[in-house]
Amino acid sequence: MKKLITIITIALTSAFAAYCQAPSIIAADGTFLGNLSENTFDPNSIYNEWGGYGNKWNAKSVWNEWGTYGNPQSPESPWNPWAPVKVGDPIRF
Repeated sequence: MKKLITIITIALTSAFAAYCQAPSIIAADGTFLGNLSENTFDPNSIYNEWGGYGNKWNAKSVWNEWGTYGNPQSPESPWNPWAPVKVGDPIRF
């Protein structure tokens, strides 16, 4: 039985790197769900309302209340406070 729990994978470069990537949101099944860039013009940012990952109608958006990753009743959603979390699982937001 494969349980999918949405997780956050933080992918930051070294503090001394010239360019630093925004933290990414990756689902347990490996699906990229966007990044946490505060740049509202970044097409991959969950804060860009017009981008694919910030648009509340996109199936892969954490803001889509009817989608797999945004529905608070879905076990794959980070918004579900009752989703099963085991010791050793990555941090949820």
